Amino acid sequence: VLNGLLGVVLGPFAFLAIMVGLFFQAVLFQHGGLTTLGVNATLMGVPALLVGALFRLGAGLWIGSRRWAAVFGFVGGSLATVLSALGFAVVLVTTVPAELDPTLRSAGVTALTLAHLPLALVEGVFTAMVVLFLREVQPDLLHGWRR
Repeated sequence: VLNGLLGVVLGPFAFLAIMVGLFFQAVLFQHGGLTTLGVNATLMGVPALLVGALFRLGAGLWIGSRRWAAVFGFVGGSLATVLSALGFAVVLVTTVPAELDPTLRSAGVTALTLAHLPLALVEGVFTAMVVLFLREVQPDLLHGWRR
């Protein structure tokens, strides 16, 4: 998903980038759909905005430290995925028909949420690596931090 990386690099423009990406995904690949574009963009865009703000707030800590840059990158990448999964769980719980068996519904929501935990770890590591790379090569691309 990499919405955390988008939040770190693009800051407040991450939501727009996610919306455009989801639109093209729906139009070109018929995946996701135009009717769910708003909910999908919100589920992925709001965590990206929160991670971008968190990254900006923490920029003062990691300016001189590779370790803090990696920590904020990892937390940003992981947190955005976890928040998106939790938002998805909330949407599922509130919109699934009441006729569905409650134990089946809770088992499905739990399984879908827990399935995103390994993805969150991978995205955290990847985002940390990209942050460390951009910090050395092109620090102006990291939103909220100038050398």
